[in-house]
Amino acid sequence: MGKYRVLGSFLDRIYRNNLNDNFNDVDADIQAQKKRVDDLIIANPSPSEVQDARLGFPVLRDKLVDVDAQLAEKATKSEEGIRTSQSNPTNFSGAIVTIIDDDARPDFRTVWKPILTDNPSVKIDIAVVKDWTENGSSLSLSELLELQNQGHGILCHTAHHEASYSITPENAEADYPVAINWMKDNGLKGYEYLVYPGGLSKSTVSIKNIARKHFKYAISTESAGDYAVTPVDNWCIGRINGDAKTLDELKAAVDYAKANKIWLILMTHSHVLLSAGSQKMRDFIAYVQLQNVPIMKFEEAVKYKGNAVALGEHTAENSLFIGVDSSSKGLLKQEIGTWTPSLIGLTTAGTHTYSTRKGDWMKIGKLMIATFDINIASSGLDATMAGSLRITGLPFTSQTISRSSLEYNILNLGTNFTSILAAVNAPDNVIRLFKTGNGVATTFVNASDIPAGQSVIFRGQVMCHIS
Repeated sequence: MGKYRVLGSFLDRIYRNNLNDNFNDVDADIQAQKKRVDDLIIANPSPSEVQDARLGFPVLRDKLVDVDAQLAEKATKSEEGIRTSQSNPTNFSGAIVTIIDDDARPDFRTVWKPILTDNPSVKIDIAVVKDWTENGSSLSLSELLELQNQGHGILCHTAHHEASYSITPENAEADYPVAINWMKDNGLKGYEYLVYPGGLSKSTVSIKNIARKHFKYAISTESAGDYAVTPVDNWCIGRINGDAKTLDELKAAVDYAKANKIWLILMTHSHVLLSAGSQKMRDFIAYVQLQNVPIMKFEEAVKYKGNAVALGEHTAENSLFIGVDSSSKGLLKQEIGTWTPSLIGLTTAGTHTYSTRKGDWMKIGKLMIATFDINIASSGLDATMAGSLRITGLPFTSQTISRSSLEYNILNLGTNFTSILAAVNAPDNVIRLFKTGNGVATTFVNASDIPAGQSVIFRGQVMCHIS
């Protein structure tokens, strides 16, 4: 590998340390190359309009980088970039149930108040609409403040209750700040959390983009899924329909959430429960408590099931979401796995008996690193194998050409050949073995290069970008 450290075959601590050191060396080389290019640019006259665009910076690129940094800072300040949340305070990782009653209709007094009186430890959320509170068609402001003082959450359900699945971005932009300011002015603390009227699909990015400007989180309906699986989509969290589901279906949902340690958010409407029978909610709460699943209001539950980082659009590949439970999605998501390498000849593949045959892979975003370890005793090597050597079985298709050194035992490479390389073309998922040296052209390693009666050992790694 020239000046860089040989990474070896195994994804252990030594491998990671060498990889980090190589990254540092590569960065230093890039900076040195940048300085060389900058010096060339500075030493040669540029058109006057380019010089004007520099605005005091030695090269135009530095000015553009500075502009990017300013834009990034503004995005962060306006909370359109990375979002942060309080870390999991007790490292709790089990299931959580959250109940949100939408609209704060007067029927809340008949349906939910008696249940909450009989279960004082249970805290729920109420999503309120500004216009309905002011015109008397929902709970009064004093009732909402009393519920808040009792420990319940009061969340934003917009100013005018225009359905989120049909509202225009312009109307959403006009509505959300009005609702937030009204809640702030009246001492209602849940103004950072939006409950979409009518729900919203995860793919309706235009409305989500408005919500992300004004709220830390936005909760949808079952149109975004029944469960809030981490890392959640900050601006479109799924919720199960407590109005439509039977008690048995809700119990099954609790069982699933408990088994998978996920967040179950329940949507109810008091006027629907009144006509259908509110006993279902009493029985639901009793069952949740029987299963030892905590019931938390949204503001508390999000400390355990929310995100520490939310960057970009959740449905896009170029996004990054990291939950406070360490779950992740997007750019820096890491995955690991194993694969089974096979040594073959291009002309005649051969069928070998392997003493060692293993491979590991690590995926970091679109970067894939795969290691392999092949050991075939002389008695296990199929002598009919012929042609240039290949290692097959890679679990991905490389989109870039990759070459790296590898370990091997005795081979008859020929005069002036000193080492062999593992190479992957693009797009391809086969490792080709090349031999290289001084004053000779690089060419394939062939099965005939293996001495008669000699065991075969190939250990190495490839690093590629994948689609």
